[in-house]
Amino acid sequence: ILDPDYDTDNGIYSEQLSNSIPVFTSGTDGSLGSGGFTNSGESAFLISPAGDTVSQFTWLSSPPNGYSFEKILMTASDEPSNWAVTTVENGTPGAVNAVSPPLVNCGLDSIHIFSLPANANGSALVHIYLHNGGLQNIDSIGVSLGLDENQDGEIQINEPLLQTILATDLAWNDTLSVLIETPPLQLGINQLIGEIIVPEDTILADNTIVFEVVLPIPAGTIKLNELLYQPAAGGTEFIELINTGPDTLNLQRWRIQDATNSTAIFPDVPIKLAPQEFAVVAPNSTIEPMLPSAHSIFIVPTAWPSLNNSSDSIRISDSEGQRLETAWYSSNWGGGTGVSLERRATWLALENPQNWGSCILPDGNSVGAVNSIVVPQFGAALRILMSPEHPRRLEDFNISV
Repeated sequence: ILDPDYDTDNGIYSEQLSNSIPVFTSGTDGSLGSGGFTNSGESAFLISPAGDTVSQFTWLSSPPNGYSFEKILMTASDEPSNWAVTTVENGTPGAVNAVSPPLVNCGLDSIHIFSLPANANGSALVHIYLHNGGLQNIDSIGVSLGLDENQDGEIQINEPLLQTILATDLAWNDTLSVLIETPPLQLGINQLIGEIIVPEDTILADNTIVFEVVLPIPAGTIKLNELLYQPAAGGTEFIELINTGPDTLNLQRWRIQDATNSTAIFPDVPIKLAPQEFAVVAPNSTIEPMLPSAHSIFIVPTAWPSLNNSSDSIRISDSEGQRLETAWYSSNWGGGTGVSLERRATWLALENPQNWGSCILPDGNSVGAVNSIVVPQFGAALRILMSPEHPRRLEDFNISV
């Protein structure tokens, strides 16, 4: 219903008011009602030929210029709570109200982690909360949960994916909680993508949710193995870690701090460290070409806590702030200009000065490889002595082992 002077051929609604939509005018004075609607507050009534009020709406203040009031639910009452200001400039005459719920719209509201696995490669249980924002009841919902291993925001064909179909009767504005098992998870940060599929769903923006599940790193899994605190001219400091556990770790968003709490934060991308592999952390890529092609990864964090030449502390924490390794080193333990400080054995006490020493290689370091002064955890040397050392033919001799 438009003002009588509205230009039906060139007006702002000419495209959306198709020939199939009946258009009416009211009165002959060029405005709706008696002199037009006021901005401060008024009532509009729809009255039948018999004089009955079919519908009405009363507003007390004006919406922004160019924005209409719209009824939310056509089947509900005329109370002010069932009305709202449109979200579309110039309103939606001749179309479904912008504030009205669509017929079909199921959305993923939130995720709650119910339980974590005891070990790596186990599955977590998560609650997925679904909300029916459409007017029609929903009787079938497809739910998928995938492990986004490369964290690109999509589940690739080679990434783990679990799918299920729920039979339900979810009414408008109701919420449903679903307990679902994740694919096997790694230690550290795991990014997952939950998605629902509902036939004829018209709003897809709320059908996907991206979230993280973090598996704690077991104590004693990561070890400080080597550091260069006083590089030669043109060189750079570095810290070397080793994964002594049986499972791959994700070092994403880990932190290294020194005695002054200066912090290096690892990049916010997946950083996989396999068992018995080395992670070399440095402020720049100067030493990256020195790393072996296998069994090591290289990390440049967002900042660097400059290592003191005399003594300093090194604290290693995971993405959740869990302290994994803490060391206090001294130049008396070994190392020096262009020579790294190496750990003899990761299975011996970290704070024992006798467990550290200077690298003995010509390059002054063993970055990304087994330390030059490493002591094996297991093994024995066999020595055989003969007396006399060179016995003659038919001569008696003794052997001691």
